[in-house]
Amino acid sequence: MDSKLIVFLLSFLLSCNQLLPPPKIEEEKISTSGSSSDQISTTDKFKVGDCSYPRDKKFFVSVRDLQCPETEEKDPLFESTIPTDILGLEVDELDKLYVVDENKGIFISSDGGKSFDNPTIDGVSKYRGLKVYKGVIYTISETTLYRSTNGGKNFELVVGNLSGLKKIEIFSQKQTISSIDGKRSIVIEDFIYLLSDSKIYVYKKDGSKYQEILSSLICSNLCSLQDLSIGSNGLWYIATTKGISFSINGKDFILKSLPGGTIENIIKSVFYAPDGKVYFTSLVGVGEFISSEKSPTYILDDDQDSDLHFLKFFKDNSKNIYVSSTKGLYIKNFSSNDFDFYDHNHGLADNNPFLIKVDSKGNVFVGSVSGLSVSIKE
Repeated sequence: MDSKLIVFLLSFLLSCNQLLPPPKIEEEKISTSGSSSDQISTTDKFKVGDCSYPRDKKFFVSVRDLQCPETEEKDPLFESTIPTDILGLEVDELDKLYVVDENKGIFISSDGGKSFDNPTIDGVSKYRGLKVYKGVIYTISETTLYRSTNGGKNFELVVGNLSGLKKIEIFSQKQTISSIDGKRSIVIEDFIYLLSDSKIYVYKKDGSKYQEILSSLICSNLCSLQDLSIGSNGLWYIATTKGISFSINGKDFILKSLPGGTIENIIKSVFYAPDGKVYFTSLVGVGEFISSEKSPTYILDDDQDSDLHFLKFFKDNSKNIYVSSTKGLYIKNFSSNDFDFYDHNHGLADNNPFLIKVDSKGNVFVGSVSGLSVSIKE
């Protein structure tokens, strides 16, 4: 071929390449080892401004990897700036994320886990859970209830000298009161419920005691309380190691044991859903509970795997279902008949996830003793 023709063709190709538009997003493909079978998965890194965020195509990513700038060398104290041993998880109406680390305290994120503030409470060595209600942050240690009315900048002691606290819930209930002229009226009042293995403590918002209920009144002797949910119908539902106990007034409890023996009656969680159904997790399955029926309807179980135990149930406002287990997380879309399964190969920090929350955008937050994982909806 003539040398002049070759030079002309090269010049033409270079000029065409210069006319191509520049990429809008810098993208770097990396390969990471997935499962124990050395399956390779691909992760995209999208650069926005000075920050580079990895996104696991399979679903989840650890908040460790969301810290910005990701490309810089981590400070030796980096682990202290993110939650790891998680015992509490909450999302408020503004989609602000609240995380309780058992040893480090409370972490608050306004950007889906990309950065955290860490308000501290003097004198607290172990944190057990939290609840955000009407703009107030409530948190507990094993013996004490605290609250902050200014976004975590200052916490005050509400109630102390308790024992074995492991969960806090806040519900509104109708109360009958007497007016000055002697007529009775109904008011809605908020109550704080503190759960331990052996008691439910009930307090008013001002810290005055309203009720203290022993486990022997809820599920007979030698049982342990596991979870609590109160429905809009006013019914209390208590998960215990002997079945599900329910009450219409918080005083007279009826214990419902499930068929199948001792293991099936170890109820780990109970959840009153917005649609009026009550769901629970036992060691052997996930079921719908209706007090009038003799036996539950199971929506998820696996009697072939003795090592698989179901731990926690959560249902979001879009009616998607999330179930944590000792082997991973099950998710069922409201329009699907089947559950999808996720474990550490899909980005979870731990195969034993325990806490699940979803914000209004559909972002999923999963907490465990190994840290926080998120699935960011694009």
